[in-house]
Amino acid sequence: MEIIWGLQEPPMPVYLFVGENTVDGRVSLWYEFDHNKLEPIPVFERALVGTLGNLILHAKEFKGKWAVKLDTVFQTPDQNYVVRAGVETNFVRSLILSLVQVEDFDKPLTLVLSPGDDGKVIFCAVHYTETNLKIKYEWDPEMRLLPIIQGLQKHLGVNVQKVSMLEDGEYVVDVIPPAEEVEEGEQADLPLGDEDEAAEREAIQAEAEEEKEEPVKEEKPEPKKRGRKAKA
Repeated sequence: MEIIWGLQEPPMPVYLFVGENTVDGRVSLWYEFDHNKLEPIPVFERALVGTLGNLILHAKEFKGKWAVKLDTVFQTPDQNYVVRAGVETNFVRSLILSLVQVEDFDKPLTLVLSPGDDGKVIFCAVHYTETNLKIKYEWDPEMRLLPIIQGLQKHLGVNVQKVSMLEDGEYVVDVIPPAEEVEEGEQADLPLGDEDEAAEREAIQAEAEEEKEEPVKEEKPEPKKRGRKAKA
């Protein structure tokens, strides 16, 4: 990677949101999001090559409903990519069931997106990049994903996270201290359900609008307190 010296913009990852868009008859299965125009930017390439760097869980609330999102961080020599999708999606389930078969995460992998037969869901296949062999797995719609994700986080040497649910239905994601073990009943399972791409896109747009409209508060330095001189 060539080093560019001097002043420049800070390095930012490319966020890819899983969801179908159709533009001029062409179908994209994921997209970037333009926070200035508040609209998706379709990405028509269906494959991403890199090494797996991290798996990060996030709890998000939209219109009173809580959901858990998974950020899959893929690293290349020039750029980091963050692929975000809801944990209840077929994309995440097929991704995790594939990644759990991998032993060496130092080697590059290829993520390949494909639409389901009904066109409403999106699946992810993982290939070994060097051999182009597709990783095979057994589809299991009921398998609990959280223990698998935690095992992958341990394998990668990154923060291991637990998910808890409060009484009002709010999800809370916390980092597990290395010396702490989490019992089976101490954490919530990840939600199961049908993916809703339209709601996901609406939530992303609403979040972007909030960030754009929120005024930037200028922090003024506090005046220094001057002490009185002691009388001799």
